[in-house]
Amino acid sequence: MTSIGRTEAKCQMAEEKIHVTYEEAKAKMTNARRRLAAVLESVHRVAELEMQQHEAEKAYEEVSTELEAALKDSEKRIDEDLAKIEHQKEVISKLAKLVQQPWSTTPNEVAKLEPTFIEKLKKDFERMEEVTKLLNEAV
Repeated sequence: MTSIGRTEAKCQMAEEKIHVTYEEAKAKMTNARRRLAAVLESVHRVAELEMQQHEAEKAYEEVSTELEAALKDSEKRIDEDLAKIEHQKEVISKLAKLVQQPWSTTPNEVAKLEPTFIEKLKKDFERMEEVTKLLNEAV
């Protein structure tokens, strides 16, 4: 083989190497693009998940605030109801004391025209008004 032939052979081998190197580089670039696309898709998915997490945390805070307000309102109503019950207990105990006191006259007793009879009726009437008032308060 002559020196020109050897040079041509070397050139052809160099061209083949360049072609192989170009094909390898092209394949590597394609693989790198695929990996980059997968990474970008993962980054996008992570961003979506972070947004969803942020929205979930915000919704959790709103629900927690609403529940706390509802709990405070319920506690307030319970306290008010307990105060009403306590007041009604007091009214009932006063009413029981009034009812247990002896009356000046009874319905079956014949009224005697005594000097104190009218005074006794006035006292009975006042006590009946007080009982009525306490009953109205209890309701």
